Formats: sequence, C-alpha cells, structure tokens
Amino acid sequence: MIEYYKKAGKDEILLKIGKFSKDCWIKCINLNEDELKLLSKKFNLDKELLKDGLDIYETPRIVEEDSNLYFFFRVPLNGSSKDESTSSFLFIISENCFLTISKFNLEIFDRIPRFKSIEVILFASEDSLSLKYVIVAPTPE
Repeated sequence: MIEYYKKAGKDEILLKIGKFSKDCWIKCINLNEDELKLLSKKFNLDKELLKDGLDIYETPRIVEEDSNLYFFFRVPLNGSSKDESTSSFLFIISENCFLTISKFNLEIFDRIPRFKSIEVILFASEDSLSLKYVIVAPTPE
C-alpha cells in the first residue's frame, strides 16, 4: 500500500492526496514486489534497502546512498502483531520527498499527519565522513 500526504499550507497538517507531489510524505505499508520496483525506479531508491525496510527484525542503522538517506528504526508495535512486540521501519529522506516503509501500519504513522513540521537533525562524527546519530523532532499540532 502506498499513500501520499502533503501540507495544504505553511501551518497546516498533512492531508492525504491522490498521487505524488514534490515535498510530500509517501507512506508505504507491506509493499509488494511491483510497489518496490515502482518506488525504486521513480525515486532512484535502492530496492534491497527498501526490502530491508519491510524486515521486522532489521537492525537500526543509517545508510547514505545516491544522495538518499536511509534511517532504520525500531519501535513498539502496540498490537499491530500478535507475535512480535517491536518492529523496524525505514525513514528515507530523498531529494523530492520523504518516505516511511514498514511491514505494519505503525502507531507513529498515524501521528505524523498531525505534526506541523518534522525537523531532522543530523550529527556527524568528528571526521565528518559519517553520520553519528539523528534526532527527528516533530512539532505537534
């Protein structure tokens, strides 16, 4: 499932839209092979990293590839699965949009449209060649 969201105005919340638009959020849940191919081609994303985003056991990490940043996180499921208590999800910052990819529709995804903004703060290592950690700081409604 692929859904697109975008702000209507500067201080507005994200609204669901019918198709891709520059600077939108692309919410991806339990993608099939055709959807993986579409995202990979349309946004120049690494297909194998997209598949890793669907792996509920994926280890948290940060990958930079072809001017895209891939952030793998672990979060509580809160009832999304009877068998697992946590799952991973992938947050991608791309040139024209940002994407979230997960096997499950996580609770955090339901909260994102209510944020007025999301600030991503990156901290580089001392040699400035690699990312050390990231803080994602949402501004609530």
